[in-house]
Amino acid sequence: MTFRALSQPWPLSIPNNDLYLEALLTAIIVLLSLFVARHGLHLRHEIRRRRRAEAAAELSALQDAVTGLPNRTAFETRLAETLTALPRDGRAAVILLEVVGLRDLIDLHGFAVGDEARHAVARRLATLSESMVFRARLEGDGFAFIMKPGLTRNQLAQSAGRIVSHLSRPFEIDGRPFRIGSFLGIASAPADGRAAADLMRAAHVSLGRSKMLGLNTHSFFDPHEDLAVQEHAQLRAELSDAIAGGQIVPYYQPVVDLTRKEINGFEVLARWHHPVLGVLSADRFVSFAEDMDLIYDLTQSIVRQACEEAATWEKPYRLSINLSPLLLQNGERIAHVVDLVKSCSIEPSRLEFEITESAFIIDADSVRRSVELLRSIGAMIVIDDFGSGYSSFYHLREIPFDKVKLDRSFVSDVSLKPRAERFVRAVIRFCASLDLQTTAEGIEDAAVAAKLKEIGCDFGQGYAFSAPVHAGDLASVTESLRARLPTWNLGS
Repeated sequence: MTFRALSQPWPLSIPNNDLYLEALLTAIIVLLSLFVARHGLHLRHEIRRRRRAEAAAELSALQDAVTGLPNRTAFETRLAETLTALPRDGRAAVILLEVVGLRDLIDLHGFAVGDEARHAVARRLATLSESMVFRARLEGDGFAFIMKPGLTRNQLAQSAGRIVSHLSRPFEIDGRPFRIGSFLGIASAPADGRAAADLMRAAHVSLGRSKMLGLNTHSFFDPHEDLAVQEHAQLRAELSDAIAGGQIVPYYQPVVDLTRKEINGFEVLARWHHPVLGVLSADRFVSFAEDMDLIYDLTQSIVRQACEEAATWEKPYRLSINLSPLLLQNGERIAHVVDLVKSCSIEPSRLEFEITESAFIIDADSVRRSVELLRSIGAMIVIDDFGSGYSSFYHLREIPFDKVKLDRSFVSDVSLKPRAERFVRAVIRFCASLDLQTTAEGIEDAAVAAKLKEIGCDFGQGYAFSAPVHAGDLASVTESLRARLPTWNLGS
């Protein structure tokens, strides 16, 4: 067998070069066509897959995963479109719904059952579609509805009533029965706003009013309440800086010894010297301080200012200071209040701390320990607003109070209504049997003061003696009151 040398060329037999090139080009074209066709098919599959994924992502971005309803983004988009298309003389409306009771269900049975409950709520809301054009779950236990155009106020109220009625019927999940309540807020366009954001804010204001009215109620937007909401938002935004900047200061209202007809001390009341709104009483901002966890800072500031001021007084009048129930549940913070009092140039025995009975509702043990800590420095403990709703003789027996302050709701009628007089007399006698002193607040005239002294009340305060005054006016008010008291006819 012989082999051809590698250096020798292999013979090619090409009968016709043109035919060969044509065949080669054809083969190349066929191969390219097959490649392009196969790649194009793959490309079309990829494009379709990506479009499906984008559609799914878009749907997910606009849909609530728990209930399957549209979410807040979808709702606000649809509402904006609805209002844009609203004719000049047209009417549109939004109803916001907040469900109450699902959180208790979650606490008892877990999040999975809670999600099932929300889904059940969504299904029941679907049966009310005759008056709605769009339903959505916003977040948490909140839902929202765009109502059919042109509904009157009465029709909207009827629709809200049907929602409340439907949701008030019992639910059941896996054999577990449960009930829920609801609050609803209603806002209408164009009366309450033509922009989506304005209409939603109005509905939120209405929802807040429903919460004040009670469970299973609905409310329409009221522009006057909107002004209050804006003011509240302003105060919340400014409160922290106001405390730090010394805008909130103590005012002092005299507490009078009814037997001796002389000043015994002063109740300390916080007042906010607001640069725009003027002097604000504590009921305008204390609840915000509690919600925003600023009540400790506020209390520290007021206690410090009041103690420093009282240390300069010529006479050692007593100081009565209110403590928030929330603060009393935090022993560490009460300890800091105690340390602050010790650091001031005032004898702690001059202090009285007023506590409402509502403080014992949530965590009685923590409050009891706080009371013991305050008493350990020699301060007196006063039960405030006795008779205002949470009163219990159990607390008088179990907690080492030194004094009881009678709520103004009983005091105002004591000289006019025999039943009110008998009640106050009985409470005062009961307190005396426990060696507890009594103070009556809200005294408006000398006749009431005389009646209270007659039935054995120890101390009194109210506008009959003086309104709360700033430290700068305290000296003149004290001098005037000391001159007037001996002339009062409070009986022998």
